[in-house]
Amino acid sequence: MLNITGSPVEGDNFFGREEELGRLRRALEAGNHVLLLGPRRVGKSSLVAEISRLLSNDGWSVVTLDVQHVADEAAFLHELLDSLKRSDVELPVLTHIEGAVTAFRRMFRGTRVKGAGIEINIGDEPADWETAAGELRKLIPTLSGNARRMMIAVDELPVFLSKLLAESDGVERVRRMLDWLRSIRQACGTSLPWLLCGSIGLDSFVDRHSLSSTINELQPQTIGAFDEETAVQCLHRLANSAPYTLHLTADVAREMIQRVGWPIPYYLQLMFHALVELPQAQRSQSYPAVADIEAAYQTLLGPHHRSHFAHWDSRLGDLLNPQELNRVRTILKHLCGLPEGSEHGVLLNVLAAESPHADTRALDRELRDLLEFLERDGYLIRIGDTFAFRSFLLRDYWKKRFA
Repeated sequence: MLNITGSPVEGDNFFGREEELGRLRRALEAGNHVLLLGPRRVGKSSLVAEISRLLSNDGWSVVTLDVQHVADEAAFLHELLDSLKRSDVELPVLTHIEGAVTAFRRMFRGTRVKGAGIEINIGDEPADWETAAGELRKLIPTLSGNARRMMIAVDELPVFLSKLLAESDGVERVRRMLDWLRSIRQACGTSLPWLLCGSIGLDSFVDRHSLSSTINELQPQTIGAFDEETAVQCLHRLANSAPYTLHLTADVAREMIQRVGWPIPYYLQLMFHALVELPQAQRSQSYPAVADIEAAYQTLLGPHHRSHFAHWDSRLGDLLNPQELNRVRTILKHLCGLPEGSEHGVLLNVLAAESPHADTRALDRELRDLLEFLERDGYLIRIGDTFAFRSFLLRDYWKKRFA
């Protein structure tokens, strides 16, 4: 088992999640369209990669596409069509469909730079979209008619939708895309299940823009942190795998978990890497020992590891308007100095101090929405009426970087 951080893993590098895999597999085999939910960095993409591998081994045709780098509707249709062609799905002659998609891409004109330097804009005529999207809409439900089962998995859909939302007519374009995808899923029925996920929660995205009806037929499946025993087993498996072969006692493993505070695979792997790479001069005589954990933890908070956490800040701007972004950063800046967290009423006073002329009731409603967003996307944990950073690592990074 290699210590791979940040990238999806499968096969021998995939650990645990037997319950989640079983639940997800049963849902897909029953023909359900699934929305995989969980906080950022919890391992959703790895779970999708592993279930795709297992289904492929069992004879399924699996189509996967990652749309985080897709800039517009035409590029989305092109990526979907390319993913179908790259798979082992038996396709009919696609000349007329490829022609429709290509014609739609040509309708994108203007001076805005998208993707890899391509200048595109949305075509003015609704028929441009209807022709290209309609051809794929007719094709996809027919692909499940052969003897093999089939699944389509789409990763990072909310990232793509956030780009559409930033356009002047963004809400309508997002609604059109989500309605189109929903119409395809409905046409596929139970014979061709879809699996959707992303580092931004699609549920959070549609709730914030009053678009929940576009995904209300999806079956939600959740994935969370490891329990303590599973986390210990994960660390031991890493330690016993080449090239590491590190003698890791149970006490040291549990101290690593305690220090991280939120035992998701990503943070466990970061801590393991920091421990393995701890310079000789900083190691205790009995390395690896409990005494070495704090030194490893502090290296993760150094400037060379900033990239492991910076996306938590940058992704806030993908979902929030400027006022919401300012309020969220105020909340997180306040909480990063309070390991025990802070109550809702205190947070309301913090926001009110920055906006003394704001309507208190409206500010309270906004705070509740923002706290729910932060809890759902893995920034905060709620215990009673108290909110605190879910991850000790992220809290201490935030304190060092922004407080």
